[in-house]
This record gives sequence, C-alpha cells and structure tokens, in this order.
Amino acid sequence: MQKPLFFWQRRRNDFPISDGGLAIVTTKQIFHHQLRFFFLLRWINNLFEIFSIKANLPSRLCENAIVINFNYDYYFLRSVFGSNKIITIVNDDFVAQAKLAGKARVRNALAKTCGVSDAVLTVSYPLMQQLSAWCKPKLFFPWSDDRYSLPNSDSLRNAVLIWASINEIIDFELLANVSRRLPQINFYLVGPLATASKTVVSDLCAVCKNIFYLPPSTLEALPLEKFFAGLMPYKAGVPSTEAVTLANKSLRLMSRGLPLIVHGMPNFLEHEAIFSCSGELEMAKKIEFCLENFSELQAPIKKLVDVNGPDDRYREFLKILNEIK
Repeated sequence: MQKPLFFWQRRRNDFPISDGGLAIVTTKQIFHHQLRFFFLLRWINNLFEIFSIKANLPSRLCENAIVINFNYDYYFLRSVFGSNKIITIVNDDFVAQAKLAGKARVRNALAKTCGVSDAVLTVSYPLMQQLSAWCKPKLFFPWSDDRYSLPNSDSLRNAVLIWASINEIIDFELLANVSRRLPQINFYLVGPLATASKTVVSDLCAVCKNIFYLPPSTLEALPLEKFFAGLMPYKAGVPSTEAVTLANKSLRLMSRGLPLIVHGMPNFLEHEAIFSCSGELEMAKKIEFCLENFSELQAPIKKLVDVNGPDDRYREFLKILNEIK
C-alpha cells in the first residue's frame, strides 16, 4: 500500500502483478493526513479509504498475501486484511512533521498502526527508538542500486556534489561561507529547485562564483570525474533531517566512490568515509581531507557498498518474512 491520492485526483497506473506476485496499488483519501483534526474526520476518511482499498484490490490477490504498508495512520488495515501478515515500513519522522499541535494525534495513529502490524521496519536509529515504545522495530537501511565502481584515478577532481532537492532545508548561508573559505573548490547544486528557494539560489550563484546550480539529473549524466565528495549541507535543528541515519541517496553516491560530508544530521551513520560536521570551519577541513585522501577512502567505501546491495536487503527481508510466518 503506497501513498494515497485525493479523491479528485486521477489514479496513476498501478503496477501489474508480477510473476512473483507483487502488486503495487494506489488508493484514494478524502482529507490530507495533517488535516484530520477530529475523530469524525478520521472516521469518515478511514471508511472511504477502506472502501477504496477493497474496490481496487487485484482480483488475483491471495488470501495469504503479505501486505506491505508505508502509511503511519493505516491502523484500519486489519479490518481489511483480517488474517494477512502486515509489514509496516516507517521511513520518516511523522511525529516531528505534525502541524497545528497534531503531534499527539499522529503519535496515537502511529502507535495503533504498529499495533496491527506483524513487523515494523524503519530506516534510522532515532525512528527505531521512537517506535520502540509500541513495538519491536527492525532496522532496514536503504541500499545501493549499483555495485561499487572504482573512480578514474587520472581525473582532475576539484568539485563537491550536492545532489538533492534544493529547498529551504539546505543551509545556504553555511554553503556560502564554506565556498568562500575554499575558493579553489567548485560546489554544484543539482536537483529540483523549490520555488521558494529560486531567488536565494540565484543570488548565491551570482555572489559566490564557485557555486553552480544544475537542473535535476541522474548521476550517470553528470561529469562524475569532477567530483571528489558528496555534500549534504542541511540546516541544524530540523527534526525530520536529524532523524536521518542514512539518506536514500547515500549509497548511490558512495557506489561512485564519493565519500560523504554531512551537516545537520547528528544521527548519521558513522563510517570511515562519512564525515559529520558541526560548522563551516569543520566542513571546510573535511572537504580538504576528502580531496587529499580520495584514493585512500576508496577501500572503506567499497567495503560498505558491497554489503549493502539489493541482494543483501532481499535476504534481510526474507528473514523477516520467515520470522512472522
């Protein structure tokens, strides 16, 4: 079960059932989850979602199908799947993101969803601690889609890559200050640019001549031979960012041989090729270190990527399935 659409939105094409029996279904909702302030609104929305799920269940869905749920407030799933095994994956800090004094409501919904689940998986240490109040969650990190590829040692590398959604969560002031400390290094912002950040990014690129913005791109389409590190310069004190232990893009960047330099994520994975920073001076020093030690960092990067591939996660998932059967 993936994120639902609103009742007026046109449904995207659902993935057909594969030979392995996998079906991904998009259902519909009435109210956004942040706006279900009162019990009556939640009750009406739940009834609608239950109807939507039942109406869109693939006809070939077996009675013993495993339900994988990504929604924190789908505690009504047990009324639809009475005897099916339900695995809930919590991939964000929904409590921290709650608006308009809704933390208690979100926490309650999350607790009930964990209660109807046979297994709960999560992607970070802080989320694991949060969920431990209601269940026994299992850590399930993102993985690298690609195998490690040894970078070209003959390339002249003088740039760091910020491959992300470019929005207000990025600490643009920090980035500007670090770029001034390291005028010999180029900084590339690559990704979808939020409307609210367009002016800031434009001014930043105009003032700091070593900062550049590029529109969204795959890693394969970028001149990777220029880069010696992946940079995540996020603002400190943002709960949703501080809950991250391993961002989805982390291992994809590392599979290209790029060490990571992170800011604003105190709970990030500790590793020989991942460097956490608490300010512009420390970030500048870590950038210089990665430039000077790029070749030496390849061995620990390869070791990490090699044990975090799709096959590794698949084996972990099969183990979880066997435990709940």
